[in-house]
Amino acid sequence: MTSAIRHQLPSRMLERSWNVVVVGAGGTGSAVLPSLARLHHAMLELGHPGGIDCTVFDDDTVSPTNVGRQGFYPNDVGEYKASLIVNRLNALMGTNWRAETRRF
Repeated sequence: MTSAIRHQLPSRMLERSWNVVVVGAGGTGSAVLPSLARLHHAMLELGHPGGIDCTVFDDDTVSPTNVGRQGFYPNDVGEYKASLIVNRLNALMGTNWRAETRRF
């Protein structure tokens, strides 16, 4: 006989926003952030009181070699990665996240 494993969240995670800091908006960050935005949206739709409150740190700008390997486009070259992706997600997903264009 096997026993069922039950996962429980601490009550504080159900009562307020989750504070998330993402360090780096390049390869991994540009792949993870859209999924975090979708999770934020799903949490709110399911009744969570605050979803995810995210701050992204990255002092790097988009280079031509980043296009195609990361979540950026040719017209993004020269712009700060953190600002680009956060502004894009805020506009598309209704988040109110912050970008810090400096090192963590």
